[in-house]
Amino acid sequence: LVGSPWLRRYALEMESVNDQYLFSLRFATGIFTGSDFGLQPGFWGERLFVVFAMFGSFIFLSTTVSKIVVMFNQMGQGNIEHEELMVQFKDFMSKGGVPFALQQKVR
Repeated sequence: LVGSPWLRRYALEMESVNDQYLFSLRFATGIFTGSDFGLQPGFWGERLFVVFAMFGSFIFLSTTVSKIVVMFNQMGQGNIEHEELMVQFKDFMSKGGVPFALQQKVR
């Protein structure tokens, strides 16, 4: 079975083109999601595709998760900076004798 075309290996030669397409789509989806897809690469071209697809999807997903984490960190940093600025404003206003009613309007 190793080295045979995947359509012959899984007895899909007589299936409709739509069914063959769905089998191949399931195989490709399994590669990119890391799930058990039941179809195994048979010859060197299929194995090479699987290795590159898995490596590429790992790099892509790692980069995506990293960008999401950086975005949330930047949002948190912006909130911290805003709160520090407000504390400085309120400290300045209380030392400068600004009436309390005006101090409350600063947010």
